[in-house]
Amino acid sequence: MTTSGLDVQGKRDFWTLLKEVAADQGVTLLLATHDMEEAERVPRRLLIIHRGILYADGSPEEIRALSGVESRLIVDLPPHVNVADIPLPAEVVDHVERKAGYQRVILKASSARWDAAEILRRVPQALRVERREANLGDAFLRLTGTSLEAPEEHTGETA
Repeated sequence: MTTSGLDVQGKRDFWTLLKEVAADQGVTLLLATHDMEEAERVPRRLLIIHRGILYADGSPEEIRALSGVESRLIVDLPPHVNVADIPLPAEVVDHVERKAGYQRVILKASSARWDAAEILRRVPQALRVERREANLGDAFLRLTGTSLEAPEEHTGETA
């Protein structure tokens, strides 16, 4: 059964029902999914398997910790602002991205020691500040060194 065609509430109801049946019957549910939100919420134990290789085994929290992914603070700035002039310690800046019409500064949330309100106070030029929590999609990418995009077509040749 796939949940890809269900709306958000239908998907939640489906998984609640399956969890209740599993608990009542004393059985284990096996879920194979590419839906990282579903993988985040459903299992107590999760295996990250990619192209037949087991990369991680544990709870979603354990896998995020194992991967080393961190939450990030995202600060969007006007294109004319010199990022080097912003009063942020260099060790909290992960990287800077140039976007169409603005710059995005990605901060390591664990190192920043500030919330969004403090960043807005320190960086009044900020157009937007957002906290982005680390998730299983981030952990998958870090652990496997790949993307969540469709895999390249296999040509049948091996290295």
